[in-house]
Amino acid sequence: MTPHEAVLQDDALALSEFGKGHPALSSTDPSGFTPLQRASEQLDEALRIHRDEELPVYERLGDVRGKAVTMGKIADILQARGQLDEALRIRREEVPIYEMLGDRRTLLMGQANLAITLIRTGKHEHIPEAIALLTTALKSAADLNLPGQAEWIRGLFRQLGLRAPR
Repeated sequence: MTPHEAVLQDDALALSEFGKGHPALSSTDPSGFTPLQRASEQLDEALRIHRDEELPVYERLGDVRGKAVTMGKIADILQARGQLDEALRIRREEVPIYEMLGDRRTLLMGQANLAITLIRTGKHEHIPEAIALLTTALKSAADLNLPGQAEWIRGLFRQLGLRAPR
């Protein structure tokens, strides 16, 4: 088993065990919903707001950065819902916008988020691209003197069972 497969297997096991037997997560509210069902409803509503209300406003205003940030929020929600192909498509559109804007800090975060999405697809052919994105993002974090972001990215390398480049 590769380090990547081990990470994916650990994530799948953790998700499958999440909330089993935990009273706060398995109990229902007066209307019969569990906290996880409520959270799912909240994600659906957040997705609707970002996609149907917020994004069109930024598009009408021509606010490219606002549009990209909102696209990232939509991708986050889709990823949380397991809709990885759609999240990946959106992240691939989002990152070039930050490149065009020259916003290096947001670009490095976008690159790292794209790498995470690539890894979560579980497709081995995405691993080299994810590593390249993380390497670029880590270099940018170091160049911009952003130790918190750099440590977060190093942690992503560790989760992959890899040593982060210096």
